[in-house]
Amino acid sequence: MKKDKSLTLFNKAVALHRAGSLEGAETLYRDLLRENPNHADALHLLGTIMAAKKDLVAAEGTLRKAVEKAPKQAAFHNSLGQVLLKKGQTDEAAAAFQRAVSLDPGLAQAHFNLGKISKAAGRADEAKTFFEKTLNLAPHHLAARNNLGNLLQQAGDNDGALACFEAVLKINPRQAEAHYNIGNIHKLREEVEPAARYYEQAIACNPGFVPPYIGLARIHLANRRNDLAESLIRKALRMDPKNGEALSELANLYLREGRIEEAVPVFLAAIRVSPEKAELHGALATAYSIRGATSQAMASFEKALELDPDSARTRFSYGNLLESSGNREGALEAYRRVMALDPDFATQVFYYQFQLEIKLGMWEHYEKKVAELVRRTEDYLALEKPPYDLSPLILNYFPVPGHMHKAVATRKAKLIDDNMASARAAFAFVHPKNAFGRLRIGYLSPDFREHAVGIVINDIFKHHDTENFEIFAYSLVDVDDDTSRKLKTECEHFVDVSKVSPRKAAAIIYNDHPHILIDLAGYTTFSRPEVLALRPAPIQASAIGYPNTMGAGFIDYILADRWLIPEEMQDAYTERVVRLPHAFPSSAFAISDKPMTRSDAGLPEAGFVFCCFNAVYKMEPETFGAWMEILREADNAVLWLSAASDAIRQRLTDRAVAHGVDAGRLVFAEKLPHPEYMARYQLADLFLDTFLYTAGSTAVCALHGGVPVLTRTGPTNASRMGASICAAAGMEETICPDTEAYIQRAVHLARHPEEAAALKEKLAANQKTAPLFDPAAYTRGVEAACRKMWERYESGQSPEAMTITNSG
Repeated sequence: MKKDKSLTLFNKAVALHRAGSLEGAETLYRDLLRENPNHADALHLLGTIMAAKKDLVAAEGTLRKAVEKAPKQAAFHNSLGQVLLKKGQTDEAAAAFQRAVSLDPGLAQAHFNLGKISKAAGRADEAKTFFEKTLNLAPHHLAARNNLGNLLQQAGDNDGALACFEAVLKINPRQAEAHYNIGNIHKLREEVEPAARYYEQAIACNPGFVPPYIGLARIHLANRRNDLAESLIRKALRMDPKNGEALSELANLYLREGRIEEAVPVFLAAIRVSPEKAELHGALATAYSIRGATSQAMASFEKALELDPDSARTRFSYGNLLESSGNREGALEAYRRVMALDPDFATQVFYYQFQLEIKLGMWEHYEKKVAELVRRTEDYLALEKPPYDLSPLILNYFPVPGHMHKAVATRKAKLIDDNMASARAAFAFVHPKNAFGRLRIGYLSPDFREHAVGIVINDIFKHHDTENFEIFAYSLVDVDDDTSRKLKTECEHFVDVSKVSPRKAAAIIYNDHPHILIDLAGYTTFSRPEVLALRPAPIQASAIGYPNTMGAGFIDYILADRWLIPEEMQDAYTERVVRLPHAFPSSAFAISDKPMTRSDAGLPEAGFVFCCFNAVYKMEPETFGAWMEILREADNAVLWLSAASDAIRQRLTDRAVAHGVDAGRLVFAEKLPHPEYMARYQLADLFLDTFLYTAGSTAVCALHGGVPVLTRTGPTNASRMGASICAAAGMEETICPDTEAYIQRAVHLARHPEEAAALKEKLAANQKTAPLFDPAAYTRGVEAACRKMWERYESGQSPEAMTITNSG
C-alpha cells in the first residue's frame, strides 16, 4: 500500500475511533494491518479497541506486537500495562508502567497507573507520591485528584481530602465520583443531609455510577427507610449484579426484616463475590439458624470464625446456636471468650452467660453478678443509641428492679417498630370499624406443638363458639406432632406462616381480616413480633406465652387475671390489662395406667415427698435455700427434682451438703414419656414451686396429676403464674405471701401428712369443677373479652383496662 494511501486510511480509522465508532475503526485498522502488518500505531490502537470490548486476551496479544514493533513508545507500554492490570497480572502491569515512565517521565497516565497499583497493595505513601507526580504533570487529571483525596481520607485528613474533591468539581462540576467522595466525608462526619445531597448529585451526574446508590441506601437504612434503601440497592444490582457491597447490604436488610428465605440466596451470592469476608459467613449462619438449618448454620459459623477468630459478634451468635443445640458447656466457653474479646459488647453477652450459668446450676457469686447485671442494664438504658439490644425475657430469671422489665422491653419494641416502619408505611393497612358476620379472632404462635404453651391450649380451639366467632391460628413453626395435628384438626383455619417473611405473614393475616389478633409468644424463641409491628389487625393482644409486658405500642391489651397482674402492678405494663376470671387454661392430659412405685422412682417408700419438676434454670439461691431449710426442719422428707446432667446433679447435691442436708435427700427423676411423667405425680405429696420464675405448664401438669402446688407470690408476672394457676384450681390456700410463710406451710404439711392428704382429696374433687380444668370456661372468658375489646374499637374508644366476669 502506498504511504499516502496508508496514512489516509489510518487517519480515517483514528477519526472513527475518536468519534466512538469502534466497529468502524476496528475494520479500518484491520484493513490497514493486512496491507502493512508492521504498522505499530494501528496495532496499538486496535489493541485499545479490543480492551474496550473486554477481549483482554486479544488486546494483550495485539499490544505486545505493537510494543515489539516500537519498543520505545511509552504510551504502548502504558496501554499494555492497563490490559495486564485488568487481567490481574499486577507485577507484569507494574513493570510495563515503569518501562513507560523510564521512556517518558512526563507520561502522567503511567504515573497514575502505578499509583493505583500501590494504593491497591496498601502502600499508601508510595501511592500518594505517584498521584502527586501525576497532578504535577497534569493538574486536571481528575482521577488522580480523586484517588489522592481517598488516600488523605483514609489517613484521617478529611479536610485535605475535601479540598481535593472540591478541586475536582471546580474543574468539572459534573464529576460524579467527586460528588460521591464528598458525600462520604459528610456521612463520616454524621452530616446526613449534605451526604444524601451529594450522593443524589453523583447519581444525577452519572446514573450508571453504582457506589452513590449504595451510599444513599445506607443513609436510608440508618433512618429505617428500608423500602427506599431496597429500591436503590436493587438499581445498583441491575447495573452491577456482582457488586459485593450491594449484595451484602440487601442480604442484611432482608435478615433484619426477617425475610430469611430471601436473605439466604443473596448472602450466598455475596460470598461468591467476596468469599474471604468473615462477616458474610457469620450473617449467613444467623439466617440459617433462624431458618432452623442447624448443620448449615454450624458450618457457616465455623467458616466465619476460621476467617476471623476474634469477631465477638460471630462468636456470640455461635454460642447462641451451641446453646440451643444442647451444647451448653461449649456455649459457655464461647460467651466467656466474647467477654474478653469485646468489652463494648459485653453487656449483651453477660445476659446470656449469666442465664446459662443458672441453667447449669452455677450459682457462684450470684448476688455480685445480679448487682453487675443491674448496673450493666442501667448503663444500657442510659445510652441514646446502644449498639445492641437486650433480651427482656432473660430479665424474668433475675431479681432486678421492677422498672427495668418495662424499660428494656420498651426499648426492644421500639427497635422492632423502627425496623418495620418502612414496611408499615408501604402496607398502610386500613381496618374498618364494623364487624360483618362473625367476630374473627386470630392466634399467633410458634408453639402449636408439643411445647409448654401447646400443652395448655390443646383443647381451646374446639371450645370456641364457631356460630359467633371465626377462629384462625397462624403458626410460626412447622412441626408435625400429636399436638400440632390435633390443633390443625380442631381449629377452623390453621395457617402455616413459618416459611414466609414477617411482611408476607402480616399480609396473609391482614387478608383474613381478623378483628383481634392474640399473640402467644412475646419475645420467646421463634416469636415474630415484627409481624405485630406491621399491625395486621385493628386490635392486638398478648396472652399466656410471655410472662411480662412487651413494652410495645403495637400491643393494645394483655390477658391476665387478678393474681397475675393486680391493680397495683398496672403501671409496669404498656398494655391495658384485661382481667379474665382466670388467666390459665389447661387441657386434658393422657395419664399412663402403668403401675408405679416409689422404689421404682428411687424414692423412699415411707416419708414425705416434696417434688419440683421445674427446669433447673428456674432455680436460684433463695429458692434452693428455702428448700434446704424445709428439709432440715422436715427430717422425714426428700426433694424429688427433674432430670439433670451428672454435672448439675453434683452441683446441687454439693450445695445441699453445704446447707447441712444429706446429699441422698435430693432425688433426681429420669426423663419419661409424657403420659408416664403425668402418672408419677401420684408418688409425690406436695409440689414446691420456684420463686422468681414460677411454674406454668409444669404447675398445670402437677395439678392434673393430683399433686397440690405450694407457691409464693412475687413482684412480677413470672413470679405470680403459680398463684394464678393454683387459684384457678380452687387451691388458694397453697398460695403464700412471702418466703417465711412458704417454708412454714411446707414444714407443717410434711409434719402433718394427713393435712397434705386432705389437700390432695380437695384437689381431686376440684378437678371436676374448678376453672383450671374447664377449658370451655376459659374460652368463654376470652370470647367475652374479645367482644368488649371490639365494642370499644367499634365505638371509636381507645383501649382501656377491663374486668371480665364469669358471665362475660
